[in-house]
Amino acid sequence: MLELREASHTDLPAAAQLLAMGMCDDPMYCAVFGTDADHCRMRLYRLFAALLPRMGRRPLLALDGGRLVGVLGQFPPGTCHTPILRQLQFAFAMRSANVTELCRVWRWLSATEARDLAQPHWHLGPVAVAPDRRAEGIGSQMLRAFCARMDERGEVAFLETDKLASVRFYARCGFEIIEQAEILGTPNWWMRRLAQKPVIGLASKALERSEP
Repeated sequence: MLELREASHTDLPAAAQLLAMGMCDDPMYCAVFGTDADHCRMRLYRLFAALLPRMGRRPLLALDGGRLVGVLGQFPPGTCHTPILRQLQFAFAMRSANVTELCRVWRWLSATEARDLAQPHWHLGPVAVAPDRRAEGIGSQMLRAFCARMDERGEVAFLETDKLASVRFYARCGFEIIEQAEILGTPNWWMRRLAQKPVIGLASKALERSEP
């Protein structure tokens, strides 16, 4: 049975590794870091290793028999902005001496920052499932737990995605497209979800135990 719980500090390196493995073929990351899978995976691991401790709330993990099989990032309201100092920290964490690549990182982060939702919201992402465990409903279980928590709190959620299949996936849980644009020649969609009537019992016990 799948276990959902929020990450501890010691879980973060493994979570960063799974995110890098699960997202290294995403169109946006390929546009930023290139199409060499090993290079993209390394850059993403360093990026996520720097990002996860700064999220303001630990990511949601999915475990099966103790094995990490899914990660869902969650930024509380007011914590998803990427000021220039943090952008420089991320660039330094990636240990890249490639000026062209760093320029692409800056253009990507600046473009997403410019489209951040003005109203208070939780920012969903990054989200990934272990490549060998896709199409098993793991991502859906994590997303439903996250959305149930948003409904219980009456909170707005927001995300961006670079895959049309992901647009359909998030739409099934109530996210709606509010903007579409290209970044570095790659289509991106920004989606918002307003709080809905809570469904009692959908939120995971792990999330409930971690409430502040």
